[in-house]
Amino acid sequence: MFFFTFLIFGIKIFSQNKIINLKEVIIQTNKKDVFKKTDLYDINDSIDEPNIEGFYALNIFNETISNEIWFTTNKNCINVNIEKENAFKGKTSMHIKWDKISGGCNWIGMGFGWNDWQGKDLTSITGKAAIQLYVKTKGDTLKSLPLALALEDYSGVQAYTGFSPSFIEGGKITSNWTKVTIPFNVFPIVQTDLDISKIKQFIIQFEADGDLIFDEITVVPFEGNLKPKFTVSMLTKEIIIDGQLNSEEWGMSPILINDLNKIFIKYDQNNIFIAANIVDTNPLINKFNDSEMWNGDAIELSIGTNSEADLSRTRYLLSDFQIGIKCTEEPYVWNWKKKSRINNAEIKTLKTNDGYSIEVKIPLISFGDFRLENGKKYGFEIAIDDADQSGKRIKQIRWASPHQEGFNLNPSLWGLMYVN
Repeated sequence: MFFFTFLIFGIKIFSQNKIINLKEVIIQTNKKDVFKKTDLYDINDSIDEPNIEGFYALNIFNETISNEIWFTTNKNCINVNIEKENAFKGKTSMHIKWDKISGGCNWIGMGFGWNDWQGKDLTSITGKAAIQLYVKTKGDTLKSLPLALALEDYSGVQAYTGFSPSFIEGGKITSNWTKVTIPFNVFPIVQTDLDISKIKQFIIQFEADGDLIFDEITVVPFEGNLKPKFTVSMLTKEIIIDGQLNSEEWGMSPILINDLNKIFIKYDQNNIFIAANIVDTNPLINKFNDSEMWNGDAIELSIGTNSEADLSRTRYLLSDFQIGIKCTEEPYVWNWKKKSRINNAEIKTLKTNDGYSIEVKIPLISFGDFRLENGKKYGFEIAIDDADQSGKRIKQIRWASPHQEGFNLNPSLWGLMYVN
């Protein structure tokens, strides 16, 4: 129950027998509510309160470890403390030191149930905002962090993503403050059925060991993207589909996947050409066919044929396609959307000293009424499926989303292909 005390001036109150002229109203309650005097034509101050598309819960951490923050209590594994006079902004920061292996903990983590643990509706900002934080190291310079990150909803569903070096401004974390940006659309919202309208908390899971200082964890606008990019150019020399890659046909600027596997892409008015040198100890083994070919040696690619489509979309459009190339001595190309083989594709594979090579020519008509247009950009992802001796996949290596599975369902994980 609320108890109110009224001190009223400057308005008229009508009672049964008379009119009372009053000048001002002050309302006091037994809660920490704030009321501010406004005249008739004053604009409500809440309009000036920082927000993103009407989302106001922007502050996750800045000065204190409140009851909105929890962490693993075993001090052999992790220590979390407020550090004074060492802040990016304000007067304090948060010092976190952990050692999972030496401490003997199976799991180490912490959570931020910001905005007094209320459910946060991120629906309108998923593709327009990010979690931003500032971090510095107490030790060596780092190019990545041994962390996993998650959003959890109030039904207990957690959507985890690995930490990507692309989150780091400048590509490295030093003893100076470095900005880290984690777009909301990198979390596997669709795959996990996360209720993005009722987010409970932001979770950090710690792996290995580390000694870092964090500050100013906030929600910020993010209209850009951290997507990797490459440029595809029109072929200038006829490509013979024989499985033998040469620089005259393909040039010298491949896409590198996992620093070892080289992917080349060209196009003409009617076709897209793909070539690859794949490192594989058990090359060209795949005992699965058609829609199941992903479970053996294969190359998968996804492409959005609408260059104007929202890059943050988390579901496939009618203009989005996924193609599979079965990598065996009798290869073929499969179109998952049309649920059929692309019989007019040309393809050839060859074993090499360290794996296999492949060349493919795919007619653009396989993707509908589609032409690659100079100056446009298209969502694109390519992945390598690697099987063991049994012919069953043991790993998938992805170009644009190396730390997160699910590009076959979620186009926001794709990179960008620019057409030159």
